[in-house]
Amino acid sequence: MAELSEIIGYAVKPRKGVLPSFKPHHVLKALIMLYNKGPLGRKALSRELKIGEASIRTLISRLKEKKLVDVSLAGGAYLTEHGLSIMRNIVKKLVYLKPINTKELSFLKLAQYAHIALIRGGCKVKPRVVKLRDKLVRYGAEAALIMCVEDGKLVLEPSRAGRIYENISSELKVIEKNLANMQNNDLVIISYSNTPELCEQSLLMFIIDFLG
Repeated sequence: MAELSEIIGYAVKPRKGVLPSFKPHHVLKALIMLYNKGPLGRKALSRELKIGEASIRTLISRLKEKKLVDVSLAGGAYLTEHGLSIMRNIVKKLVYLKPINTKELSFLKLAQYAHIALIRGGCKVKPRVVKLRDKLVRYGAEAALIMCVEDGKLVLEPSRAGRIYENISSELKVIEKNLANMQNNDLVIISYSNTPELCEQSLLMFIIDFLG
């Protein structure tokens, strides 16, 4: 989705030689929040994105320049029709992005916290697992799992993982409970870290790269 890359690039571009304090993952999270929960005021966005209100003001201003967002005095920032149209295309691909409870896992508990994302149709071409995992780690994850949906079930990639399925088959079923409406060829990614913020950050950055 070239539009997403263009939006992110525009929002975080330096002006007068100064970079904004927010990062690409903040931009995508803000758009997702406005799509799911908008309108939202600066305080709510600041609290959820964990950046200052001055940075939120700058971010909203740049999204307004792209005609993605407008602001009402009563309710705060909300997506315009143009912004809604772009986000509808994104959420057709990005079906889920949420934390999961690692207390239900044993063999697949690779760090204290985990977030899961499902990208519709992301396994139509077999994923290059090592490359994808390396990206997630570079973006802040401690570890990651890459899975595809085959015959209505999660399959850990690479599918030649072999004997470990004897230990994790029940845990894959636990993970499946987080993913209603899975479809064949969906890509499922779990990002692990010792803070929930880094789990989410690494997935958001991965999604920008994957969908962009």
